[in-house]
Amino acid sequence: MTDINSLDNIVSRLEAATARLESLAHGGTTSSAAVKSATATSAKPDETPFVVTKYDELINESLKTYLELSKAIGGTVAEQSDHVNNVFQAQRDFVLITTRSQKAEIGTPVFMDLLGPTQRALEKVIEVKDRNRGTEFYNHLCTVQEGVPALGWITVVRC
Repeated sequence: MTDINSLDNIVSRLEAATARLESLAHGGTTSSAAVKSATATSAKPDETPFVVTKYDELINESLKTYLELSKAIGGTVAEQSDHVNNVFQAQRDFVLITTRSQKAEIGTPVFMDLLGPTQRALEKVIEVKDRNRGTEFYNHLCTVQEGVPALGWITVVRC
């Protein structure tokens, strides 16, 4: 029962982190000018842009805990967590690329290519769940699989 509570807690923390990232991306607690300024000054390839640093700060703690707990459980839970980690890393790469390039319109081949690594990692998360129906940790796998679509926030167009 504590594993389920821990997983619920991690999912809640990831949702909160996603909400904070969306707020940051839409000029929430930090002004748009400050984000643009920080991004402009960190345009050098060897420096990490401000938004990527903030992404790392928000994600690393919760993701690290989730990965450690998943490894402790082992088996298919650990396998799926590796793919979840890949989703977050692919998304980080996407965010990094967007800080150093012009906006690609959603639906264009360029945009779809940029989403490719994230999409493939998401598919792996789903595959692990689908391959393990009826197993001891199937509910765990389902919970994680149902939460990862929240990472689709990068495809939402700001109105």
